[in-house]
Amino acid sequence: MKNYPIYKNGKNKKIRVEAEKNIDHAIELADYHVVNNWAVYELFTGGPDISDYDRAIFYDDFKRPSFFGSNMSNLLNQIKGKINIL
Repeated sequence: MKNYPIYKNGKNKKIRVEAEKNIDHAIELADYHVVNNWAVYELFTGGPDISDYDRAIFYDDFKRPSFFGSNMSNLLNQIKGKINIL
């Protein structure tokens, strides 16, 4: 996610705040779509054999700005893998 370094190291407060808004918006949008699609949520949080507690811990990390970029990339790769299987 290109906004995370700006959010952490932007030249001034205005730039950092704008980057933070962009990150928050991207996380909220992704969260909405993942939570409203059980198949994607289950795929991303470890499959059907994961406890609800472990699933919640993993998903909470997904929504943290420091992990969001890499986690989103992993999610998209998992979805792509499922599509290729079809």
